Amino acid sequence: MRVLRAFQFGDHGLSNQELSERTGIPKSTISRLTFTLLELGFLAHASRNDKFRPGPGLLALGQVANDAMPFVQQNRECFQKIADDTNSLVLMLAREDNALMIISAVRPTGRVGRTFDVGHRLPLVGSSSGHAFMATMEDAEFETLLPDLVEEYKTPEDQIRSLRAKAAEDIFNHGFHFAPTEGYFNTIIKAVATTLYSRDLAQQVAISCVVGRNARSDAELSEFVGPKMLRELDGEHQSLNFLDLSASHQSV
Repeated sequence: MRVLRAFQFGDHGLSNQELSERTGIPKSTISRLTFTLLELGFLAHASRNDKFRPGPGLLALGQVANDAMPFVQQNRECFQKIADDTNSLVLMLAREDNALMIISAVRPTGRVGRTFDVGHRLPLVGSSSGHAFMATMEDAEFETLLPDLVEEYKTPEDQIRSLRAKAAEDIFNHGFHFAPTEGYFNTIIKAVATTLYSRDLAQQVAISCVVGRNARSDAELSEFVGPKMLRELDGEHQSLNFLDLSASHQSV
C-alpha cells in the first residue's frame, strides 16, 4: 500500500528509485514490490522507460470501492449547497495512519481544480481538519497515536496536546475549529472544520470548508462560513447518516 500511496496527481510515472525516496523503503525491496504489483495489474510499466504508473487493476478496485460507499455521492447535494453558498471547497476526510485522506471534494458550481482532490492527504498536525479530528478522538486512541504524531511531524508532545485542546474548546463553544495560519501546513489557504461520526464508515470523519488565504477574512470564516456549514450539516444529519460528535468529547 505504501508504494501505491506514493503516486500523486500530476506524476508522469515513478521509477523504483523515486518510489524508494518517497516511501523510505530500500530500492531492492521496492523492485520486488513493483514486480508483484505489475503482475497483479495494479501498476503499469512503459517499455520506453523505467517508470511505473497506476495500472488498470487499481481503476477496477477504485470502482468497487466507489460502489461500496454510495453515501459519498448521497452527501454531494448537501456539500454542493455549502460550497456554493460559502464559495469554498468542501472536503470530507477520513483518517489514514497519521494523516487524513480526502474521500470527497466538492467545489462551487463552475469551479474546477485538482488541488486537494480525492486521495490527497492532509496532516493531522497543522490543519484545521486535523486538529478538529484529534479533538474528537477518544482519549485512549489519541494517547496511542501521540508518539507517532510527535515523530511524524517533528512537533513536541505538549504542543500537539495544546493544539488538540484549543480545537476541542472551539468545537465545544462554536461547533467548528479554525486553525490560525501561523504554523499551518499550507500558507495559501485557510479552513474551518468540524467532525461527525459516519455510520456508513463506522468511524469519525472531518468536514472542512477551504478557501484561499485572501478570499475570506478570518472574521468571515468564523462568523459566516463556519456557522453556514454547521446549519446545513445539522439539517442533514439523519439523511446523511451522521452522528454529531461535538457534545460527546468535552473533557479534553
